[in-house]
Amino acid sequence: MGNEVEDLILVPFGISMEKQGGPRYSWDNQARGDDFFVIFQYTYRGRGTIEFGGKAYDVPPGHAFIAMIPEASRYYYPPEEKGEWVFSWINFYGDLAFRLWGGLRERGGPVVALAPAAVRLLEALIARARSRAWRDPYEVSGDAYRFYLEVLRHVRPVQRKTAEPLARAIAHLRNHYQTPLRIKEVAALVEMSREHFTRLFFKQMGVSPALFLRQIRLEMAARLLRTTELPVAEVAFRSGFASATQMGVFFKRRNRLSPTLYRRRNRSEAGKPGPKQKRLASAKAIR
Repeated sequence: MGNEVEDLILVPFGISMEKQGGPRYSWDNQARGDDFFVIFQYTYRGRGTIEFGGKAYDVPPGHAFIAMIPEASRYYYPPEEKGEWVFSWINFYGDLAFRLWGGLRERGGPVVALAPAAVRLLEALIARARSRAWRDPYEVSGDAYRFYLEVLRHVRPVQRKTAEPLARAIAHLRNHYQTPLRIKEVAALVEMSREHFTRLFFKQMGVSPALFLRQIRLEMAARLLRTTELPVAEVAFRSGFASATQMGVFFKRRNRLSPTLYRRRNRSEAGKPGPKQKRLASAKAIR
């Protein structure tokens, strides 16, 4: 993939026609490990609920929810329901996936209606992901992008005044992490003071806006170190850090390895299932 990794969408797996019911089916999206990914879950029968931005949204038949991990959201089988919730889901990985689906969610909200053509593309995506039918990551990305466009085609924009300020801020952080963002400017974007914005953000996300932004940058740095030959200084620049030195300090604090050693360890483990792959396999088994 080389330097184009940030422009690709990865689709590791999905499940079609899963059936759930009862209070045990509940996912807290702040407690799902270190991976960054998008969940798209479509309802065929029954209904589910997703809590996002301090509100609970119904997910009835013909609709899907969008969740971006990690974040302060939760989806679950509603306690008042009696029948099964039957749904399909698929996960999207990569910076491009975050930018696209984050923008769509900002435009249309966390729950969107799907036209029949989009449902057919979703089912085809899941089938190809499960059979590993793609020839290369570019073909994966092409199919994923076509599905995104078909969903976007029918999204009805929410009124700007009713859009969640925190959701807009999170989307802005995810879409512009490569630039020298200032939290004060992000707060002004959603018409809040820095202090009020920081308090609200921490209450919803469990971390400060600055730490959330740093986590996004560190995840991108780790991805570039694993998948490209870029010099460490270039990795730092593309990940939004002021310098390789600054990135190195935070990277070692989080991963207990320097960026150079992290890259060497991951390259030496090529062909073996690493921690991320093991987590993905585990998630697939229990989700």
